[in-house]
Amino acid sequence: MSRTNTKQMVIRMSDDQHERIKKKVAASGLKQQDFLLRAILNKPIINTDGLRDFSAQLKSIGNNLNQLTRLANMGFPIDQRELAAIREELNNLWLSLKQFTPRQS
Repeated sequence: MSRTNTKQMVIRMSDDQHERIKKKVAASGLKQQDFLLRAILNKPIINTDGLRDFSAQLKSIGNNLNQLTRLANMGFPIDQRELAAIREELNNLWLSLKQFTPRQS
């Protein structure tokens, strides 16, 4: 299998710089090569490790909302506090999810 990235660059750095870069790479959740290329090419570096938690939370909220919708369609009165709680959960989830989107400057 041939590599698409065939060019190589070597740089020298101090021990302190090396440690700082290693920490940033680890925090990014990316492979070192991907992190460095993104940083050099000014591409956003976003750690998506927490997205699985969001998916589970969103599924749970969706289930609650579906149950309330079914009850409403059957003619049962809907507890507005439950609806408000679901809205609040969705709002909190949205605010947390915004950390994964790149900010425009």
